[in-house]
Amino acid sequence: MTRNEFIAKVAVECIQNDVSLKIIQKEIVSGYGGWFDSNKKELVCAYKSVNGFETLIHEYHHFLQWKNSPKFWEQCEADKNPFLCWLGGDETTKNKLTRAFYKAIRLERDCEIRSIKFIKKHGLDVDVQKYTREANAYLYSYHYLKKYRDWPAVTIYTKKLIREMPDKILSLDHYKKGVDEKGNKLIVLYEQLHT
Repeated sequence: MTRNEFIAKVAVECIQNDVSLKIIQKEIVSGYGGWFDSNKKELVCAYKSVNGFETLIHEYHHFLQWKNSPKFWEQCEADKNPFLCWLGGDETTKNKLTRAFYKAIRLERDCEIRSIKFIKKHGLDVDVQKYTREANAYLYSYHYLKKYRDWPAVTIYTKKLIREMPDKILSLDHYKKGVDEKGNKLIVLYEQLHT
């Protein structure tokens, strides 16, 4: 499947499900590379970002989670995303924050697994190993978000950080604990982005 064929597929499925698709020719939109919002029924992608096509793949799979796995979507509280609400300024208890964090990690890990399977199945023009390492960089970055309530000042997709990431998706427990296969805490790699 070519990139244009994939984009056409996403457009058709969004139209069929009354979801607006916004592929914006910018590097960033409202501070993000993209999102799928089930309440607003919109899929947005900042296509000019370094990983714009990969972001579209990722957000499309959030759309599919909502469309094809509504029970899972609901269990992860994806329609209101309490972890992102907390990042946006809402207050909560430590226990509720931890539960919201785990749900966010579960949702994102599942989305990355779906995305990687899709890339392989349809032969998309995407470097799967690079995508997987970048997916891991994104998944582990949630520990930084939880600790500092903000994204690192520098992109998480630096070559140095990506090299340190696992080349496969690990068990959910690894992401909950923020450790690689050897048990190393990976948050230190994000904290080094500031030095």
